Amino acid sequence: MAFWNRRRQIEQEVRELDRYMGWMETVKNPAHADARIQRLEIEIRVKRNEVMNALHQKFVHPRSVKIAYIRHELNILHGMVYAYMYVTGKWNNIDPISTEVTEEINDLALLYLSVDLTDMYARAYPITNVVQGIVLKG
Repeated sequence: MAFWNRRRQIEQEVRELDRYMGWMETVKNPAHADARIQRLEIEIRVKRNEVMNALHQKFVHPRSVKIAYIRHELNILHGMVYAYMYVTGKWNNIDPISTEVTEEINDLALLYLSVDLTDMYARAYPITNVVQGIVLKG
């Protein structure tokens, strides 16, 4: 009985090792990685279009699209662009503490993904000056 349980344990370890090796093959296989990077590009373009449509609305309906929602979606897009740049190896100098968009990041995003993060952030976070109760843009 004791030998039979050990054999079952060995078979289970072999199955787990096979499953692990299969998982490692899917992680290391570049064909799967290319498909995943293409999927990320597609999702970035979709998110870019959603954010741009929301930013270019003339009227923001209070229940459908709020500025907080637009800013949240823009931050998600920003993270997706960072992830794309890091995964593809186009930009490896990511500072995890800094969240601001530099010129280098924006240029690479424009070049590879057609995403202008500085323009989007300028629209989502406008600079306003309050002078005697009047809001002046600029």
